[in-house]
Amino acid sequence: MVNKGIVTLLLAGSFFSVAHADLVNQTSDFKLPVHLENKHIKTHLASDIIVVKTCADLQAMNTDLDADYIQTKDINCSEFSGFTPIGTQHMPFTGSFTGQDHHIAHLGIYYTEGEAGLFGYTQDAQINNVRLKDVTVIGGNYSTGALVGSLNRSLVFFSEVSGQVSSTAANVGGMVGQAHDSALLYVSARGLVIGETNVGGLAGHAADSGIYDSYSANTVDGLHNVAGLVGLLTNHSEVMDTFSIGPVNGLVHAGGLIGKNQMSSVEASFWDKKTSNQENSDGGLGYTTKRMQNPLTYSGWDDQIWYFVEGNYPVLLWQFESN
Repeated sequence: MVNKGIVTLLLAGSFFSVAHADLVNQTSDFKLPVHLENKHIKTHLASDIIVVKTCADLQAMNTDLDADYIQTKDINCSEFSGFTPIGTQHMPFTGSFTGQDHHIAHLGIYYTEGEAGLFGYTQDAQINNVRLKDVTVIGGNYSTGALVGSLNRSLVFFSEVSGQVSSTAANVGGMVGQAHDSALLYVSARGLVIGETNVGGLAGHAADSGIYDSYSANTVDGLHNVAGLVGLLTNHSEVMDTFSIGPVNGLVHAGGLIGKNQMSSVEASFWDKKTSNQENSDGGLGYTTKRMQNPLTYSGWDDQIWYFVEGNYPVLLWQFESN
């Protein structure tokens, strides 16, 4: 169940990219699922931190699933074949990974034996400052997402993904296939997401989870519970200060922002009715492109988190500064 109060977490420190230190200090109040209230947030580097410099190093993370990792340079995985997602349901990733805003580009994953994504299955994990670029993830029988297939009692923040995600199973998302007792903060996804049931531009299915200050520009295609941001939102989840703008195509419970909402809240969140081709959503407000590109639409949003320019959609401030 999502905690409606403010859980103050000081996230600033050397574990994060220096470029984000001021932003983190200014935005250290987060609402998190109740199960994560007492979760330790790493604010310093562990003495036994493991450095990741290559795609082979990423793959080797499967040999030590509870370690702390830090990426120190851009990684091109175009020549790496047969990548296996990090962590499974029976042996989940329980450590931490910070990408330091370095890219992981051209990662290709074809995996049908379990949850598919850079991380297959996480439990009590922390993932931050990751930038996946032009990735392709194809799943089969389990939850599928570009960054994480199944996110459990875990945190993802200051991260972005671009590329293509597809699966014939339920729970397919641009960033996360399924989130349970977890939180996504300051994240975005763009590209193409194709699935059948519970298909979302950012997350396929979010249960007991929170999604804050995030957006999706993905094209989303599916059959049931299909939406620009979250396909299926359940179990007292919370969505706040988000938007989606990508085209959405679905047959049953298709929405510009939320496909199907069960006992969850959606606040100060919007979708573009024209670009999404959707007039409806099970949560949020739909506006014209002109209004979506008017900073006044987001008058209640924090300008220490978002960057606004008349005639453009908002972007996360950390992305504007990084680019």
